Amino acid sequence: MNERERMDFASNFQVKDVWTENDTEILEVMMNDGNDHIWSCCALAMLNHRDRNRAVEFLIERVQRSESDHPPLNYMQVLGIAGDRRAVAAIRPYYDKYSKAMEVEAVTGVPPDVFFGPIPYHAFLSIAGDLFKIEGSEEYEQAIRKYFDHPNEQVRYWAEHALGVEGPTTANRNAEYQRKRSNSDTTSPER
Repeated sequence: MNERERMDFASNFQVKDVWTENDTEILEVMMNDGNDHIWSCCALAMLNHRDRNRAVEFLIERVQRSESDHPPLNYMQVLGIAGDRRAVAAIRPYYDKYSKAMEVEAVTGVPPDVFFGPIPYHAFLSIAGDLFKIEGSEEYEQAIRKYFDHPNEQVRYWAEHALGVEGPTTANRNAEYQRKRSNSDTTSPER
């Protein structure tokens, strides 16, 4: 398989409904003969590995060895879901780095582009949320809640999502989604 086909396979592999022993063997092959592109596509599947310790250590190593300019959020997200405290030492340096980068907002204000602008809102809130899932620490919760009243709706949404709460922004988006879905259901031609 070429790289694109391997990535497609890994992406589809992680959403399997039923996990078998054979799937664990396939996952082992990917873990041994993959790269960050492949592993990132199937990071969630690591939680299905029969040896949870091996999976967690593998993900921690991926976080520690990341050479990307971007934080390895997929790995951190899965480690947050796993809730293994060993992951904190690998994730915390990213939290510290991005927490410092968030301070720029006090000087420059909210940038027009919160997705790709100079302030890493999404990365910071995701990382803080992962650490909160692992430790349940008030430090991370408060760092996230600070953004519940942010002037930008997207930042508020990311903050609510990081803590897994349906705050006003998420509730409004869900209601809007349902309204649009209902409208499209009533306006689509019958088949």
